[in-house]
Amino acid sequence: MNRLIRIALTFLLVMTSGVIQAEIVIYPVPQGIYYARHNDDYTVKVRQVGEKDWVDLYEYNVKVDMDTKSDATMVQFDFSGKVEVLVQKNNGELRSAVVRPLSKGIQPEIDGNFLLFTLDKPQKLSVEFNGDRLNNLHVFANPIIENVPDKNDPNVMYFESGIHEPTDVAGKCFRIPSNTTVYLEGGAVLKGCLTCDSVENVKILGHGMLLEPQQGISVAYSKNVLIDGITVVNSRHYTVSGGQSQGITIKNLKSFSYQGWSDGLDFMSCSDVVIDDVFLRNSDDCIAIYTHRWNYYGDSRNIRVLNSTLWADIAHPINIGTHGNTKTGDEVLEDILFKNIDILEHDEDDRDYQGCMTINVGDHNLAQNITFEDIRVEHIQEGQLFHLRVMYNQKYNTGPGRGVRNITFRNISCTGKYINPSLMEGYDKNRKVENILFENIMLNGKRIASLEELNNALASDTNGVGIDASGKTPHVLFYAATEKADRHRTDYALSLLSPDGNDTAKTVGSNSPEMKQRREITCELLFIEIVAVGFLGIASVLFKEKQMGVIRVHAIMPLHKSLFVCSKIMLFLITDLVFAALMVLFNVGLDGMSVLPAVLVQTAILSLIMALAGFGCTMLLRDFKQFSLAYLVIALFAATPVFLAANTSVKMAWIDYHPFYHVYMGLKNAFFGVPTTNPVYYAGAIGAIILLFLLVEAAFRKEMGKEG
Repeated sequence: MNRLIRIALTFLLVMTSGVIQAEIVIYPVPQGIYYARHNDDYTVKVRQVGEKDWVDLYEYNVKVDMDTKSDATMVQFDFSGKVEVLVQKNNGELRSAVVRPLSKGIQPEIDGNFLLFTLDKPQKLSVEFNGDRLNNLHVFANPIIENVPDKNDPNVMYFESGIHEPTDVAGKCFRIPSNTTVYLEGGAVLKGCLTCDSVENVKILGHGMLLEPQQGISVAYSKNVLIDGITVVNSRHYTVSGGQSQGITIKNLKSFSYQGWSDGLDFMSCSDVVIDDVFLRNSDDCIAIYTHRWNYYGDSRNIRVLNSTLWADIAHPINIGTHGNTKTGDEVLEDILFKNIDILEHDEDDRDYQGCMTINVGDHNLAQNITFEDIRVEHIQEGQLFHLRVMYNQKYNTGPGRGVRNITFRNISCTGKYINPSLMEGYDKNRKVENILFENIMLNGKRIASLEELNNALASDTNGVGIDASGKTPHVLFYAATEKADRHRTDYALSLLSPDGNDTAKTVGSNSPEMKQRREITCELLFIEIVAVGFLGIASVLFKEKQMGVIRVHAIMPLHKSLFVCSKIMLFLITDLVFAALMVLFNVGLDGMSVLPAVLVQTAILSLIMALAGFGCTMLLRDFKQFSLAYLVIALFAATPVFLAANTSVKMAWIDYHPFYHVYMGLKNAFFGVPTTNPVYYAGAIGAIILLFLLVEAAFRKEMGKEG
């Protein structure tokens, strides 16, 4: 009996405990920012699984991405148990959605403009609709704070819900003394930075936020500083900076920035640092580790970055080693670990400063014994996967670095197509990159065995690029060749065609570099020859015949006048077709036989158009001098697509209306074995030829009338 009672009591205790633990906590929003900081792109609600009523969340507006200064959204709440999150997209149709990091395995349900997903543990997530990564929703589901400091404790700085501005107006900061706990209550908003200068044993806790401070949290010449739970929104400079300090721990930190030099976490000459479970979305380096900078001196060692999400809208997710001390030349960055990291974005257009995982040593720095493990890179807009370099940039350095050695990359995965080749580069024979281990590197699901293989895989489908705007929707064509790709053209082309990043590139063919060049050059020469030489040739013949009185003879002959037009046009058509066939066979070889029929079709279209145009100009203009000016204008206009096809900076808004652009792309696609099948294109070409023929025939009859 006693045993049964104990079992029953235990069961009741467990059930009661479960009820107590299942909780949702939302934060009050200060009246002073309620309307000013709201973003109505989304309506977000949360509830316990099994409950009926939803709890509304406040949707904060946060700025992201220095290039676009986009308005994104953030919501926060605390919970225990298991909750459902309901998101309503208020603007536009909801066609697709994804919850990132993908490693979390959260599959949302979509119903109309509503999205639903479930959480059973704290998470930091990006919810993205229709491929939009700039105007997305950030969901920060925090654990419930168990031990709240006593606000009456003299060693506690307690910030209640509301807006707080520092009394240190000059520095715009809250200065924290040693042996102090700072607590930011959920709903507390600080409009100033937190400064730990030459202190020890400091805790900065709570689920409040720093809103647009000049700098978030500064830790200088200090020991044993804990930062846990804080959100920093749009700091103008660092979110957290550590200088010549020891024993810094940062947990559950969330950060946004969108201005230049607005790094996430920067450490200069710091040791014994632990960063765990942070979310950093910044428009400069998310995490940067240096030695000497400004008034900070010494090594940087024993640094652990764990279980975090990094999103570099600009610059590096991880950057190690740029700044150091050339005066002493003996500072070291060592014993550094990055483990279980999701990198959601990397975008940097400067090739010298790219890299999701970057060790870029200057100023006599030596970087050694550094491990990157269990790193998942989801998207690279522009940049490199690995960047290991000993460098000397006079803009930032006073001397080169000493070396990079004993670096391990283990269990690294990366998805995406538009990635520049990774880099490993020493400075000289004494300043090397050496002893680098790559272990289990996965690129788009394929295991990579070496850096060479990695670069080949990254480059396999981006070797040549062109824009095809001949259809209703412009798209990018890659003409495959070798790893020596012009990736800047590729990325820029994609950005023009699909600013939201949803465009899908198409790989065409499998040519060698030489064959790719032969096809392109042959196509361009053929197009120019028909446009320029063909157009000029028929005009030269007809002007000569006008001078010799041939037109007068045809005026009195009992032949249908259109036969004369056809005879001239067909002569030049046959000539152009023979010339095209010879160019294909001589320049492309036997491989060109497979594409020859399609090439001849496009040649015929262009030849007929140009011959008819030349014929018409000859009939309408008085002499060859007048024709020369018309020839210059028409030939340049028609040849424009050749020059624009290799220049992706062309504005697609108007090039789509250039008639010869479609003809040129038809010819180029034919050379690469993907002939145009668009019926609208052929209907337009045939219609143009018929119209030109009728106009030419009318002009010819008029000229014969003049001749008598």
